[in-house]
Amino acid sequence: MAESTNFLEATATTQLTTHTYSGLVPETYSVKGISQGGYLLSLLLRAAHHHFTTTHASLSQPHTISIHASLLRPTPVGRVTISITDTKISRGTSVIHLSLAASSGKESVAAYILQGNFDTLEGVSADTGYFDTLEKVPPRGSSAEMHANKDPNWKYAPEYAAQFDVPSISYADMYVVRDSAESQSSLSRYFTPSRKYNPGNFSAFQIPWLADMPYVPVLSEVAMSKWLATLTMTVEIKRPLPAEGLEWVLCRTSTAGVRNGVADYNTWVQNDRGEVLAFATQVMRVVESKKRSKI
Repeated sequence: MAESTNFLEATATTQLTTHTYSGLVPETYSVKGISQGGYLLSLLLRAAHHHFTTTHASLSQPHTISIHASLLRPTPVGRVTISITDTKISRGTSVIHLSLAASSGKESVAAYILQGNFDTLEGVSADTGYFDTLEKVPPRGSSAEMHANKDPNWKYAPEYAAQFDVPSISYADMYVVRDSAESQSSLSRYFTPSRKYNPGNFSAFQIPWLADMPYVPVLSEVAMSKWLATLTMTVEIKRPLPAEGLEWVLCRTSTAGVRNGVADYNTWVQNDRGEVLAFATQVMRVVESKKRSKI
């Protein structure tokens, strides 16, 4: 039977003990047998949510506030085990350490997650006007206009996905600004779940996966002949998504460049109102495809 392209099914976790969970990395979210970095962080978010709705359900901390992960070695498709250590458990926010190991038993991802509850979190808020300093992004029209590719500001861009041998890129439809001057260092994109492969709305668990889409032009050109391996990835969730999820999210991605085979990759994730949902930053290693196991 073909593996599912449904994201929630592909990131489902099973509780083995109070602090151990298992998951199954499918071919559908891998690149030539190796799982994507953003997908693995999404899997860890699912494990953390599972942990705090079972083992620590009494704390009422269902939301991940931030995750920082080091991808130690490539993770092949197949069964994985996620072991959790309670680093700091408290009534306000908690910190856990997660270790993901492939079926071989070797640890391939090590991460820390800060967990809490956005509905009860209190404190000062301030708008810095940061986005006023960036290039303006035009608004999008209705969902019907976008899906029909008749929006005056945005166009469907399947040619971007066609550049890469990455199956899961096609699970989210991408739209870019019409007639915009191409920048080598940045790109703004609207994403919506593919009606064919992944119907429904985006959930918070998909943010790391969306932030890992390699579309900045200079990195896209590099990726044609090389392998972009995520070494570290940090995602800060600024606010929760609505319970029903979101049909559209805006990703604004940039990079300062590639030097000595190391690249940065930074993504702001926003909703239609311009509110920041999350910020993700990665350190990537650019290597020959045949050498990816030696990263």
